[in-house]
This record gives sequence, structure tokens and C-alpha cells, in this order.
Amino acid sequence: MKKIIFLVFLCFALQASEMSIYDQSSSSSISSIKKNNSSTIVMFPIISALIEAEGKFMSWNVEWTGINAAQKIFLRNFFAKQNELGYFTREEIRSWASQDYEELNSIACNNGFNIQFKPFRPHEFGSLSILEVNINWLEKGIVTSLEYADEIYKAAKIKNNNFNVYELNENIYTYPIIEIKTQNTDTVYMTIADEPCSGFFLMKKINSLRDTISHRDNDQNHGICKLLDYDEVIFPFVNLNQEVDISWLKGMYANDGPIVSQALQQIKFKMNEFGAEVKSAVMVAMCKSIGPREIKRLNINKPFYLWIERENCTIPVFAGYIDPSDWIKVY
Repeated sequence: MKKIIFLVFLCFALQASEMSIYDQSSSSSISSIKKNNSSTIVMFPIISALIEAEGKFMSWNVEWTGINAAQKIFLRNFFAKQNELGYFTREEIRSWASQDYEELNSIACNNGFNIQFKPFRPHEFGSLSILEVNINWLEKGIVTSLEYADEIYKAAKIKNNNFNVYELNENIYTYPIIEIKTQNTDTVYMTIADEPCSGFFLMKKINSLRDTISHRDNDQNHGICKLLDYDEVIFPFVNLNQEVDISWLKGMYANDGPIVSQALQQIKFKMNEFGAEVKSAVMVAMCKSIGPREIKRLNINKPFYLWIERENCTIPVFAGYIDPSDWIKVY
């Protein structure tokens, strides 16, 4: 009998969405946040929190501007796909917006989250979004155990009529990828990680694997991704609770004035023989601009190129490399 054991690298792909979601449920709850080396990324509640703030406190034609690379990636690759929130039920994503930070803190606490807003300043408001996705395996797994680094861990065993295993070309990825069937339209994928990664790099890594798997039936993909025959798969139970640093969101501003002033996220992930569950809360505060925004200045303070173009001309009117020897000094 062939047996395959998977560790640590988990990806949930919502069938109707281009994002990855991590989710699982177990009988026990997490009461405290533990320090760990796991990395998670859940984008939908961030998108939902911003949309909720827009709807209650901002104009109808909001346009966001990113001031750093992470914000620009978020706006381009994730926030632009806000229509995908429609693939979730109202029970799966819930959102609130208020000028009362205590109200939002109380909602977060009552839903089992530790993150809390600092007191709002004048002209500051906030939003809270909570994502909860529950997944059940097609059939309940068998409770077993597995060993890693001389430690024994509780694990689940799934039989082969409930999963597929794919092997990618070794030039693409080293380890097999398991595809586990569930009772709804969500699909769970796992593979052993070849390196630690986090944030947008983690999402990029997983999306690369997802893209290869999604084209597995394409004739041009022949030999790149093939189906393997395994009898069972064993993976560890997971009980994760972490606060994720989304401070990169601070400073992002909207065309009608508000600037992101606080950004918090907490993610819980559980997995056992029954299935998986993801819970994530995002809290975003914004400060209404009541005066001139801080000036963003780009200084041309080194030798520079300059050229002048005339409409319809293929040759520049002027082109130059300008050295400080030709700059005008202040006397």
C-alpha cells in the first residue's frame, strides 16, 4: 500500500475565486495567541473592511492611492477583485463601520478575537470585517499520528476515493500536491513546502502552483502535471492563532480625504479529521483629512537625464545628461 504524508504547507482554493483561503474546524477553541513560525495570508476581510468604510463614511466613487509597494500590489492584484466578495454568503463575511471604537472592539471580542482599536482621534472612524469559512471533508478521516523532527503529532488519514495527488515536472516543483474533496464547492490543496515564505511572496508561490494545477487537462501541459496513484494521505491536525502584520496598509489614502491610520488582522486556522475552518478579523481605522496632506516630494538631486518631446515627432527636440557643473548655485 502506498502512503503519502504531507506537512505544513496548506492552501485552500475557493473554486469560484482566484484567491486562496485557509480554513478548518475542530472541537476545541483557541484562547490565546501563540508565537509560531507559520505564515498565513487572508485577503478577503481586508477588502471587505475597506468596502464597508466606503459605504458608510465615504463618497460613492472612492479611488485609493498606494504610497508603498505593498499597497500598490494590494490595490492592483487583490482590491481590484472586490466583486469576488459576492461568492461568499452573508454569514461567511460580516462587516461593521462606526465612529465608536469601543463598539467595534466589543464586536471583535464577542466573536473571539483579541485585536483591538486604539481610541479614535477626532475625525477618525473604523471598520471591522470578520470572515468565517467552514469546510467538511467528503468523508470523515481516521485519527492517527505522524512523526516530524522526533516529535509525534496528532493527524488525520484520508482514503484515496476522497483525494487526488498530482506530480509536477521537477523543474516546476519537487513535492506532490494533494487535492482533497469536500462537501461543498471548495477544494483543499496541500503540499510540502520547499522553503519558508510569507505575505505576498507566499500568495505568489501558491498562485504559481494553482495555475499549473488548473491547466492540468490542457494538452500543452502534458508531462508538466500528472496524476499519481496513492491509497491514503496523512496530514497533521492544525490549531493556529496569530496576529498578522498588515501595518503596510497604513498611509493608503482615498481621493476624498481619508487616510488609513490603523490596520490590524488576526487569523485562526484549524484542521482535523472532520474538515477545516478559517476565521479572520480585520480592523481598519481611517482619519478624515482636515488639512493639507503631507507633501510627497521627489528631489532630482543627482545628475539627471532630461528630454523634450514634440507631438508627432519621433526625434526628441532636446536630450541631455545634466551634471551639477551646469546647475545654478545659491549665493
